[in-house]
Amino acid sequence: DSSTSRGLGDVYKRQDEDTRLPKYCLWTFEDAGKEYLAFPNGGKEILFYDIESESLLKKSEYMFEGVDGVGYIHSFAITDFDHIYIPSMNEPIIYETDTTSRIRTKIRYGKTDKGLHLLPTEFCINSPMIILGDHFYISQYRNRGLGEKCLTESPRGVMIDRITEKGIITPLKYIIPVENMQDAHLLTSGDGGSVCFDGENLVYSYELIDTVYTLSTDFSVIKKYPAKSKFIEETKFEVVRNATLEQKLKRICELPIYGNIIYDKYADKVTLIDFGTSKIKTVM
Repeated sequence: DSSTSRGLGDVYKRQDEDTRLPKYCLWTFEDAGKEYLAFPNGGKEILFYDIESESLLKKSEYMFEGVDGVGYIHSFAITDFDHIYIPSMNEPIIYETDTTSRIRTKIRYGKTDKGLHLLPTEFCINSPMIILGDHFYISQYRNRGLGEKCLTESPRGVMIDRITEKGIITPLKYIIPVENMQDAHLLTSGDGGSVCFDGENLVYSYELIDTVYTLSTDFSVIKKYPAKSKFIEETKFEVVRNATLEQKLKRICELPIYGNIIYDKYADKVTLIDFGTSKIKTVM
């Protein structure tokens, strides 16, 4: 709502000199009826702000190595102060911790029920971890373990049973608009997508497709909804060869694609962001 948006803006203004603005991972959560803001800082801290008072509440610093080591903190998920989930960037492991910075348990998700090796993931704005009782939904990416089927069979995500540590992959797959892995590595965009949870279903977007998909949490029901933006005549991608990093980043920003899909719990609406135009469209 407007008060929350105003609070986030004021929090940004009140940061100290040791704090860097988050690029990919920023969460609000509730604890004991109050709303807070949390984001990682410098790869070793998580900062907690009280939105109502617009003030820093706490900094929790985590170990990089050792018994309570979680590695570099690029992203995390949080439900309250006692349940913070930090994914390893190198192994398919999620560290369950809290504001004391001690690891309470390690959740491993190495393989699916079909034997597919899963990839380490991140919990960012476009790919949050979704907690459903004893199950966690996490996103996946292009999976080279699929061999020649990597471009057509890489799952959008996996539902992890935290008790058995086994996972079931989504029936929805990534749509990668090239025919070989060499070209896939040179894509400006087009092979990605975003996911959110609307309180009932998982909701997916694709960068090149003007359709939004919903998937029931048991993966049994898929529905699709039109989501074409009036600001995008046609989505585009390029295979960029012999380009510098700056040139490739420039083309990524210029080409029209669909970006993050976000559920607004205050308005009970799902919105889709157009990358290239920075327009927002309500799709559900």
